[in-house]
Amino acid sequence: MRFGVPRSFSPSPERKSSRSRFRAPSYDSSDYDDLSSDDDDPSIDLDISVDSSCSLGAGVSSEDENKERDSAEEILLPLDKLRLSERDPEEKRAVMETVASIRNHVRHVDLYEQWQSQTRKDAFHTARRQQSTVIHQLRAGQRKTHVSEQQQLDAQRTKEIDFLRVSLEAHRNSTAVAERQLREKWRERDRQLWERIEKAIKEEEEKVRAAQEAERLKREEEERIQREEEERRKAEEQKRKIAEEEERKKRIEEKLMKEMEEMERKEQEEKAQQAKAQDEGSMKLRESTGMMYSDDLWKLGLQHLKFLKTVVMRAVKGQKAPDPEPAGYRAPPAPPLKKLWSAQRRKITPKIGQLTDDSREIARITDEIKAIVAPIPNMPKPDDAQYLHYALLSSFAKTIILQAETEVTAHKAQAGPLARVAVALIATYPILGNIFWAKLCERAGCWASGIAPVMLEDETQESLSEKQKRKRWGARLEESQEEKATRLSGVMRLYFHMLFVSLDMETREPLPLPFRPGRYWLYLAQLLNNKAMLGKPVAPEIIYVALDEGGLHAKNIWGKQFIKMLQLIYEGIRGDGKTRFGGDDVLAQASRARCQLEIEKIMAR
Repeated sequence: MRFGVPRSFSPSPERKSSRSRFRAPSYDSSDYDDLSSDDDDPSIDLDISVDSSCSLGAGVSSEDENKERDSAEEILLPLDKLRLSERDPEEKRAVMETVASIRNHVRHVDLYEQWQSQTRKDAFHTARRQQSTVIHQLRAGQRKTHVSEQQQLDAQRTKEIDFLRVSLEAHRNSTAVAERQLREKWRERDRQLWERIEKAIKEEEEKVRAAQEAERLKREEEERIQREEEERRKAEEQKRKIAEEEERKKRIEEKLMKEMEEMERKEQEEKAQQAKAQDEGSMKLRESTGMMYSDDLWKLGLQHLKFLKTVVMRAVKGQKAPDPEPAGYRAPPAPPLKKLWSAQRRKITPKIGQLTDDSREIARITDEIKAIVAPIPNMPKPDDAQYLHYALLSSFAKTIILQAETEVTAHKAQAGPLARVAVALIATYPILGNIFWAKLCERAGCWASGIAPVMLEDETQESLSEKQKRKRWGARLEESQEEKATRLSGVMRLYFHMLFVSLDMETREPLPLPFRPGRYWLYLAQLLNNKAMLGKPVAPEIIYVALDEGGLHAKNIWGKQFIKMLQLIYEGIRGDGKTRFGGDDVLAQASRARCQLEIEKIMAR
């Protein structure tokens, strides 16, 4: 609580300032001690003011002005240096009056300060009286409030007691009614219980009679069954003899059939081996000349993916747990490479996340990733070093593709830095080309190669699960068509950008076949020749991404031939009904419109 301090009613004294025409001389403490001896001298008048001395000095004649000026200069000297004995009495009197004026000024008591101190004391006395009054009023109000609240609480308790009394009376009445009804129910229950007991006794008697009748019928039935069993046994014996004869003939026929089938199988295997050898020789020839088919690239990607999962990652991560896990299953200890692989793999993702469209940053991050995925020398087992190197390259490829699925779909310019880093790593480690292509086939499915899914030699439709079949088409579980199109567009934009990336460094050998510029023409040619894929809603979006990323480059490389391909695409997106790219699906409409605008933009340049 704050209290105000009232002002005093006593008038405030005013300070008067007087100007002296004389200047007090400066002197040290020794001089002042000499002057203090004159305090009791009765010959010196301490009440003489400076004005009076001035008025005395004013009466001096004009002829003595020069003399007085010299005297004033001497007065300013220290007191011990004043030669009072050599002056006349009038001058001595003026000097002594000046000294007395200075003493009076020093010993003066200020009335204003006395008034200010007294006013402060009066204010504090007044504030204490007001504080006592306020505290008394506050305590009186608290007592009054306490009495009022106590009265309200008593009234409320009285109402609650009345309410409880009425409630208890109503409860006793309801309890009595319920007890009366319960007694009636118990009497009814006893009556029904005795009725059921008598009824059960009658039913048991009837069951005994029925059991005796059933026992008699059972004996008769057993005798009949025994006769029929004897007859059936004789008939079965006859049938068995006939069946054995037929079985002997059938075994002979089956043996002959198996021998014939074995001969046919051997002939087919020999033909398949010859065809496989021819295909492998043709594939090696096409690979050496750079003219591999799209289905060859697709099978090559699946084979490398299978090798990564079954050999490399199993050596690094260990045996995969069975799905579903049996009861009491205990996972085997992880291989020693897993810890090292996990530590290096966790360094890759932050580096990819730091990519910007800056050449120096891209070069710096590329060098750092090269150091991370580089083979580790002097390992105890050379195979472990190789498997660890392949596993880190696989993790790098997966990180790049996952970054494209999220970042490139939102900002398509992000495909440039990702593609430049990927191509630089492929140029440094050529084996990464096969690994990156395998991961691309895993995430984008058949859309990475531009052809419908083709099975490997050791696969059949029955050996593939539904999940694997969906992955071959680039789909994921619980993924809508729109999400699938968005994700695939980001991955394929990265791939098409990689086809036209120019390297700043010299390479010992060209890039792998899936990442050469000629792959762009082969991809579009294979896709436009596949009606099954063109009918998918994703096809127009893939074609738009291809034209957006490499259309101008392709026009500069292939010229009029590429313009004919653009004409074919333009007719496909402007077709009618199911002949249009993407069919009648609503999702394909926007993609077709973007394709048309992109073709017009390419032709305008």
